Order: sequence, then structure tokens, then C-alpha cells
Amino acid sequence: GATLVLAAPFVGAKLASTAPSPSPATSASMAPAPHEALSPTVVGVFLMPSTANLAPKSELTVVEVPAKLGARVKKGDVLLVYDARERRHALAAAKAAHKAQLATAGALGAEASAAAHRQTRRNATVEVDGRTIALVSGEEATQSAFDARGAGARAAAASAMAEEHKVRVAQLEQAVEDCRVVAPFDGVVTGLYADPSTVVHPGEVAVRVVGGTGLRIRLAVPEERRAELTAKGRVTFSVDGKELHATLDDIAPEVDAASRTYVAEGTVDTRAACGDTCVALAGRVVHVALGPR
Repeated sequence: GATLVLAAPFVGAKLASTAPSPSPATSASMAPAPHEALSPTVVGVFLMPSTANLAPKSELTVVEVPAKLGARVKKGDVLLVYDARERRHALAAAKAAHKAQLATAGALGAEASAAAHRQTRRNATVEVDGRTIALVSGEEATQSAFDARGAGARAAAASAMAEEHKVRVAQLEQAVEDCRVVAPFDGVVTGLYADPSTVVHPGEVAVRVVGGTGLRIRLAVPEERRAELTAKGRVTFSVDGKELHATLDDIAPEVDAASRTYVAEGTVDTRAACGDTCVALAGRVVHVALGPR
């Protein structure tokens, strides 16, 4: 039944209340937040400004893979080599056919010139006692005109065929060149899906390169939150414990019917994000708060 009395350590100090002290969790919840409260986050993914998925247009067999996964490459560096023997044989045949057609076109062109000269001679006339007399009959003159037109048409057709062969040669030269897959820009090899002797089918990606300067982020924003998206608006997210920001510069005008979301993209402040190693963040998913903290 005794009552315990605690003396105040300082003069004028108030005695502690008999109510229990707040728990650490309660204290933390009552502490003022260092930033404004964030609205629920949306999902974002990092993108490089340039991405190339390199795939052949026809079925090819890989013979060499100089590139290494994760290696930095310069524009024009050879990444992968396909077997080009069949294409080189076709190119040689096409070049021979082009030369033969050029010769044919030249011969027919000469025939057309000769026919035109014959027509000119048969159309010649002389003056006798004030009268104009044709050197040949009208039938022969008409036939020479037909002959000249026919020779000219054959020469034009041969020239057109020669041009067709020339285009075929250019196509095959490009096909042979395409057997050496090169980097389209400075970047990093982030995907290597073929080895020597691998048969790669049309449209099947064999090498993936990402590069360019800077870093972008793409957001999927629910349609009910469209009002929170504004051009030049700022968004906030965290990467490896660092708070980063991006400025939106591209917002889809219409909602995606399947996901019921708006797609928005923006440029990340890469000076704080990753410096010269932005490529390492490509494809990484983060949770983004719409608006600054």
C-alpha cells in the first residue's frame, strides 16, 4: 500500500505522467517525415537511347563469333560472321550474267543504229525537172521504218535487262556484306544468342547491342492516375539507395486497351544515376513516384 514518490531532478520540473511511454514504433510513426508523402508508386523500366536487335533476313549458319557478352564495342566492330559461301557463288554468277547482258545490249544497240541509218537513206529523195522523187518505193521505206523501230525496242529491252542484272548484283553484294554483323553504334553487347555452327532463322535475334548517351525510363501509369502526368513533369525513384529524378517528355495520348495504362517516357538525370555506366541499368525495373519528394 506504500506510494513511491519520484523527486524531480530540476527545480520547477513537472513529474512524469502515469501513462505508459510510447513504444519505439509509435515514436517513429509520430516523427515528422523528412519529405512529403508520396502517392502510390507505378512501375518503370530503364531504357537506353539506342537498342539494336540484330537478326538475319534469311536462314544462315554462324561461322565465327568475335563478340563477347558484356563487351564494349565501337561502331563498325564485327560482332558475328555468317557463312557467306553460297551468297558469294550467287554473286559471281550474277556478275557474269550482267556482263553478258551488257554485251547483248551493246550488240542490239549497234543494230538499232544501223537500222536507223538505213531508214534515213531510204527516205532520201532527189529533184528531177522540179519534181521530188523517192529513191526507193514507199513500201520499202515503210518497212525500213518498222525495222528501225523494232531494232530500237530490242535494244531498249536489252538495256533494261542489263539494269535488272546490275540491281541483282548490288543486292547480292549487300547480302554478302550482311554476313558480317557489325555494331551499328558504340555500346555494349547485352545479348549473344548464337555460337559457331548455330543455324539462325529469319527474324531470330542473334546479337543485341544497347548504347547511346544517357538513360531513359518508361512508365506504365494506370488510367485513373492520368491527371498526375504532365509534360516536363518530374518523377522520383530510388536506385541502389540513391534518390534519382527524371523529366517526362513523351506521354501516350491514348490509354492502352489491354492494360488500361498510359505509357510515359522521360530522361533520367544520369549525372547522379550512373555516370558513364548507364548501360548497366538498361532493363532494370524500379518503382516510381509521380512527382518530386
